[in-house]
Amino acid sequence: MITKYIRSIKLKIVVGNLLSLISGFLLSSRITKVININLLNYTILGMFFLLISNCLLNNYIDRDIDIIMDRTKNRLLINNKTLSLLILLISIILAILGLIILFITNNLLVFILSILATIIYVIFYSFYLKRYSLYSTLIGSLSGAMPPVIGYCSVLNFNFESLILMLIFIVWQIPHFYSLSIIYINDYKKANIPILPLYYGYLITKKYIIISIILYILLIFLMYTITNNNIYFIIINIPIMILWLFVSLKNNNIDSWAKKIFILSIISINVFNLSILSYYKV
Repeated sequence: MITKYIRSIKLKIVVGNLLSLISGFLLSSRITKVININLLNYTILGMFFLLISNCLLNNYIDRDIDIIMDRTKNRLLINNKTLSLLILLISIILAILGLIILFITNNLLVFILSILATIIYVIFYSFYLKRYSLYSTLIGSLSGAMPPVIGYCSVLNFNFESLILMLIFIVWQIPHFYSLSIIYINDYKKANIPILPLYYGYLITKKYIIISIILYILLIFLMYTITNNNIYFIIINIPIMILWLFVSLKNNNIDSWAKKIFILSIISINVFNLSILSYYKV
C-alpha cells in the first residue's frame, strides 16, 4: 500500500523537477555571485507541494485511462471513490499551500509562472490534450520546462539565457516521451490515446526523436556560448550528448532502441543539471 501511495505522488518526477529547479537557480545565482539559501529552500518547498499536487491531480483525472493500461491498472485511485475524493482534496490543499509559499517568499513572476505551469499541465494537458490531441507532448513539454525557469527567475528576471534554458528542457522532453510512447505503445492503443507512433509509425517518430536530440545538442552549445564559454560545462555534457545521438542513429530492434533512448534521456538531463555546478569551479 505504501508503494502505491509513493507511485501516486510520482516521486521520481517530483525529484527530477526539483533538481532542474535547483540547476536553474544556481545558473542565475552565478551572475549575482550570491546563493540565497533561504530563498532556494522556500522555492523548493513551494514547488515540492505544487508538484505533488499536480501529480495527484493527474492521477485523479486519469483514472478512466489508467484502468485500461497494463502498467497503470493497479494504481491506488482506481475503483476507490472515497480515496479519490480524499486525494483530490489533499491535492487542492497542497496546491494552495505551495502557491502561498511562493507568493510570500518569492517574486510575482515566479508566482505567475507556477500558476501557468499548473494550468498547462492539469487543465490543458491532463484534461484535454493528452486524450484528444496528437501534439499534446509539445504543450505538455512547456509545463515540464517551467521548474528550471522558475528556479532561474527566483534570482533574476526572465531573459535570453532563461529562454535557452526553457528550450533545452522543451526539446529534451520530446525524445524522452516519444521513446516512452514506443515502449508502451500497446497500452496507449488500448486507452485510445493519440500518440505519434500510432498515427505515423516508428520511422517518423524516430526522425522526430533524432531532430530533437540534435536541437538539444545545439542548444547546449548555445548555452555554453552565452554563459562565457565555460569549458568545464561543455566537457561534462559532450560525452553523453554524443552517445545519445549515436544510439539514436542506429537501426536496432525498435523496443530495445526506444529503451536505450529513454534511459539516455534521463542520464542526459541529469548530467546537464549537474554540469551547472561547474560554474562554481571556474
